[in-house]
Parts: sequence; C-alpha cells; structure tokens
Amino acid sequence: MKALFCTYDRPGYVGGPNAGLRRLLPALRERGIEAECLLLTFGDVRACPTLNALHRSGVPCQHAPYHATTEERVRWILSAVQQRPPAVFVPNIVPAAYYAAMHLKRRGIRCIGVLRSDDGFHRQLAQLFLRTSQERAMDAWVAVSDHLKRMVEQHTPCVVQIPSSAVFPHDDFLPRMHPDQPLRILYSGRLADTQKRISLVTRSLCRLTHTLPDTQATIAGNGPQRAEVEAILAAHPNARVTLLPPQDSANMPALLRTHHAVLLMSEYEGMPLCLLEGMAHGLVPLSTPVESGVPELIRHGETGFLLHEPERDLEEAARALRDPHTFARLSRNARDLVRERFSPDACADAWAHLIATQGASARPQPVRMPVRLCLPPSVGIREDDRATPFRALTAAAASLLPPHHPFLRPRCRPGFVDLYTVRRSILAALTHTLPQFRGTVVDMGAGCAPYRTLFLDAPAVTRYLTADMPQGGYGPQDMPHDAPPPWDMPWDGRTLPMEPGKAGAVVLTEVLEHCPDPARVLAEAHRVLTPGGLIFLTVPFLWPLHDVPCDAYRYTPWTLERLLQSTGFADVQVRPLGGFDAAMAQMLGLYIRRRSLQSGYLRVLRPLLSFAAAPVVRLLTAQDNPPSHFHEGLMCSGLWATARKPSFAPHADAGTPAPEARHGERGCASPLPDACTPAAPEQS
Repeated sequence: MKALFCTYDRPGYVGGPNAGLRRLLPALRERGIEAECLLLTFGDVRACPTLNALHRSGVPCQHAPYHATTEERVRWILSAVQQRPPAVFVPNIVPAAYYAAMHLKRRGIRCIGVLRSDDGFHRQLAQLFLRTSQERAMDAWVAVSDHLKRMVEQHTPCVVQIPSSAVFPHDDFLPRMHPDQPLRILYSGRLADTQKRISLVTRSLCRLTHTLPDTQATIAGNGPQRAEVEAILAAHPNARVTLLPPQDSANMPALLRTHHAVLLMSEYEGMPLCLLEGMAHGLVPLSTPVESGVPELIRHGETGFLLHEPERDLEEAARALRDPHTFARLSRNARDLVRERFSPDACADAWAHLIATQGASARPQPVRMPVRLCLPPSVGIREDDRATPFRALTAAAASLLPPHHPFLRPRCRPGFVDLYTVRRSILAALTHTLPQFRGTVVDMGAGCAPYRTLFLDAPAVTRYLTADMPQGGYGPQDMPHDAPPPWDMPWDGRTLPMEPGKAGAVVLTEVLEHCPDPARVLAEAHRVLTPGGLIFLTVPFLWPLHDVPCDAYRYTPWTLERLLQSTGFADVQVRPLGGFDAAMAQMLGLYIRRRSLQSGYLRVLRPLLSFAAAPVVRLLTAQDNPPSHFHEGLMCSGLWATARKPSFAPHADAGTPAPEARHGERGCASPLPDACTPAAPEQS
C-alpha cells in the first residue's frame, strides 16, 4: 500500500517535522508501507538534508522548487500524484497539499491531515479542512499531543494521537552529575522570538551562568534572530554560553550525551521534539507550562521542572539539579516515561496501522488535472497572498482566458505560438484514434507523461504504463543522482522489461526520430503487443534540430510505412499531421519565438511580434485541411501513423517484410516502385 507524504526542505533545515519524517518513512517501508515523499525545495537541492537523507534511506522522492503561487504548487502536487498515485495522501505541513487533497479525495484517495502545533497556522488549517464541509474535510487526522487530539475530537471521530518520531539511544545511557563538574543545559531549536522566545532564553542563560558559576549552556540552531542572539552573547562576554549551528539528526545523540538538562521557554508547542529526544537520553526537561505536549512529558518535580516564572524558576531548577540524587531520580524518570510512551517503534506502528486502515477503504482512480482551481477563501495560510501586484494582476487576467494546458488544451497564446500547431495536431490525431485503444497502454519515451489523463479516460483502457530512459530530458529536473526514476519501466532504447503480448496498445509520440535503431524499437513494440494490438506514433517533418546530437532522422511517409511493415505490422496507415497552412503557421511561430536575436531591439520586439502573430497562427491552423493521402508537392508539418500486430500467426519471422498491399489499401496513396524505394534510414 502506497502512502505519500509532503513537506518542505532547504539547505541546513533540520526542524522537528522533517527530523521526524526522516525516521518515520524508512520505518514505514520496513513495515510494508510504500512510503514516498513530495518536497517543495528552496535553494540548492544538493544541500537539502531531508531530500538527500530520504534518498539514502531508499525512500522514493519527487521535488520541485517552491513555486511563486499556491495555484502553481497545487498543480505541481497533482501532477506528481498523477505519476505515482498513492492510496493514502498526507499533506503534513504544506498548505498547497491540503488544497490538492480536495481534488484527490474525489478520485478515491484517502487523505490524512496532521496537527503539529497549537499555533495560528494549525488552527487555520483546522478551520479550513476540519471544521468545514465534507468536501474539504480530511478523512482522518493525526494530532501529536493529547491537547490537540481533544481539540480535533470535537469535530471528527477519526483522530489518532501520534507524536513525532524522536532519536532514541541504542543503549541504557544515563548522564551523571558529579560534584566537581558543571551542570550543562542545552537549548536546541529555531532561533526565533516568535514561539521560541530565543532572546529570553539567551538572556536567561547568560544571567544563570553568571549567578551560578558551575553552570554552562549551549544554544544550537539557526533562525531569524541569530544576529540578536550573537549580540546578547557579545554583551555578556563572561557568560559561559556556547552558540552552535543547527545539528543534524546523526549528530544529536553525541551532543545530548554531553548535557544534563534541556531547556524550552516557548509560548506554544505541539509535542516538542527537543524535549522528547533530550528525555530519551536522560536529560531533565525544563520548560514553560504550555498547553500542548509539555503536560504529557513533565510532571513537576518527578520528570522535570515547569518554569512558571522563567528566569526565577530556571535558577531554582538548576540549584536542585546540582544534587546528584535529585538529578539521578529525575533523569531516570524522564527517560523511562519517554521510552514507555513515545518510542519510535510505537510511533511507526501507529502510523502504519492508520495508513492500512484508511488505505483499505481507498478506491484510487486516475487523477485528472482540473482546468481551473477553485481555492477556498484565504484565512492567512495561502502563501501567494504575498504575490506582487503585477503577478496578481496577470493571474487575474489569465483566469479570464480560455483554460490552457500545453498538451491537453493548447491555446494559441503569444508565448505558445511556436508549439500551438504541433501540439494541437498531435492531440487531434490522438483523440481520433482514442476509441481504438484497448487494455494496457504502454507509452514509450513518455517523458512527463502529458497524455496520461487522456488515455485513462478512454473507455476501454484499463492501465497506463510509462517507459523512458533515465538520461531523457523530459522528466523531473534537477533530481539528485540517486533519485528513483519517475517512470513505471526503465527503457534503454532497445528492450522493455515486459512479457510478450501484454500490451493492448503502444504509443510513441515524437520519439522515433531520436532512436538510432528505429527498427529495433518498433520490433520491441511489436513483441509486447497482444495479437491485434495497436501502435500509434507521431514524428516531425518540419521542425528545427533539437536534442542535438540525438536528433537522428526525418521520415517521409513511404519510409515510415515500409519501416512499420518490415517489423511485422499490418494495416499501416500514415497521415499528415498538417498541410500547407499548418506548415506556414508552424514556421511563423518558430521564426518569431526561436530565431536567434542578437540585437537588443529585436529581443524587445519578440513579445510584440508574438502577440501580433497569435491570431494569424490560430487562423492558419484552424483552416488547415490536409488530404488523407500523399501526393506530389504536398507540404506537411509532421506525420502520424497507426498499425496493428496481425491477429494470425505470420508465415515468416516478425522481422521480415510484410506482403505488399494493393494500391488504396495503405495510408500512402502512391507506393513507390522498388527501384525508387528509399532505403531504411541510416544511423546518424
């Protein structure tokens, strides 16, 4: 059963939600859950710790740069789900993923929301996706604390309390307090005044180490108030407080083992991971009495100390911990409490059970990309509320235009005049052939699989599989070198990992011109097709060199027909994608959008020329009516062909030429005499 989690990532980010996710997802895979992750990233992905840690753990990930608006993020998430659809979807801390979940619920995918904190952001999530209509409400919720669970239970019965997964030591280590050693206190987390009150933490630790000379402190982390922390420490040069950068999960155990207590002075929390991990290593927790999480961890004087008056109570707690017997008792109690109630195994088991329960009632259907997104009213979590006025204006203007999809609903917009004609003609050819597709459709050289929805909506298609080469240029960009392939099957350009006769149809759109051995590719398509199965392909005729040096061939109708026949196909039909008018429209768009412009004024003119050319390109494409057969002097923009694997057993091998059809029985009207027949294309 597949479960898909969402999160953010950026270089140096080791926050609690991601730290827990890095442990949870591999643990779920060990329990038979196919856990995967979608990440919206900031900065260099090679330095994103969560993305790379999950890859090293064998967790499949898809990622994309953080888009400018919520709508763009929602569309990327939906397109990623289209490629690898799950049974269970977990938006986690990503607002755009909650908006995407509204559409995924309609496709039979179960959606689980997560409340990680008692803050305004999570209360707004609850307002939009918990205390709301059934259409927007999540199917289940996970709350990290008992306080948050009680808040959710008022509105839905399907809520489970599961804390974040913490780092636990592999031994029975407990720190010891010796009279001749200093008491060491650790703060580990975000350096921010909002929620964490880091300035108060820093001043309190400086004052404490001055009042109690046998006390030392460490602050580890990063955040918006790091400069303020450095300034406070500079103003107290004699304070025994050390500032460290944020610590990765792998380094946390070593840091925790050198301290005796862990400190938190937050205004609010969910289930503070720093306290969980500290207590698991025997550190005594010192925290302000926030409503969520802390009451479950700290029983004052038994497992830790509550700081009602932070500065005063911190000094009293430090004096109490100097007593070795008091420290040993609280340290052991803290460790035993966390190990009993909050172990990583218990966390992973609870998540696995919830996913299995929700997934059992999932009925996943192919995910369709909505033409227009209708997002709920913003309550402050729509990140694109910060969009510039120009972007907001252009987005509003775009919403008034007809819906546009570059493959499924191409519109002749100024920036699309070079691709409009070819995309429209390929879509028309596919739509014309769609009723003939049956069973499993294999898309060879699928790239980003733009026609997935089109095929899955076909009445007789039961399955859609993609195959492509890892070095292809049309998959997700900027993937780490060890990222899993985004296709269903790897393809080396020669052999498909598929049993013979299993495909009802094979598709190659704008692929064959890149294949050095096209006969081998077509023979492989013939092998995997069931008898009577259909092959559909398109190739360019009038198009610039592209993907150089892998742009191998341009085909004439007769060459393409004989190539299909020579690999065992029958009922070959070759047709033009467009005639003279389409060719003119295509060349006009290519000239304006792709001709190299050296001078500055020509580059300024390009948008104006594109705007002026759009109606001309649209008119020429609309009036184009190419003949169904080829004749002398015909100009065509490209070719499309269909053929079938014979239902009968051939008398010759599949690789031998098929018998010559009589005139009028093939897609090409005028077969060439043998003396004029072009040879099979040579490898470039």
